[in-house]
Amino acid sequence: MILSIRSAVEADVEYTAERFVCGTTVRLSDEFVDPSSSSMNMDLNPYMSRLTNTMRSVEPAPSQPQVITVFIQQALQHSTHVFVRSNSIRLPLEMAYEGLFGVLHREPQYYTTDMDGDNYGVISDRLKALY
Repeated sequence: MILSIRSAVEADVEYTAERFVCGTTVRLSDEFVDPSSSSMNMDLNPYMSRLTNTMRSVEPAPSQPQVITVFIQQALQHSTHVFVRSNSIRLPLEMAYEGLFGVLHREPQYYTTDMDGDNYGVISDRLKALY
């Protein structure tokens, strides 16, 4: 369906939409195009070559780096125990944070906690300090 729309010849300019945009055409059999039904006697070759060259020189805009700041509690730096946010889909009225876990080691963005006797690394934006 899309191929037939993009390769349909515009009667007034005798070019396809694909030729206007991309500068190339999809190969079709001769029965789909009737060159004898010309209603315009205008030469569009200079326009098409200029448009094709312009479209070839268009480059995508460079993407901007995204800086996302995450709120981290100040009390988290000194707390001995933390709650850990569950990343699973929760049922209604289900708690967002799990347990009360001790902090074994802390780095700026990464904490090691004691979860039921196992050492478990948690990124700091999933933690909530115990007051």
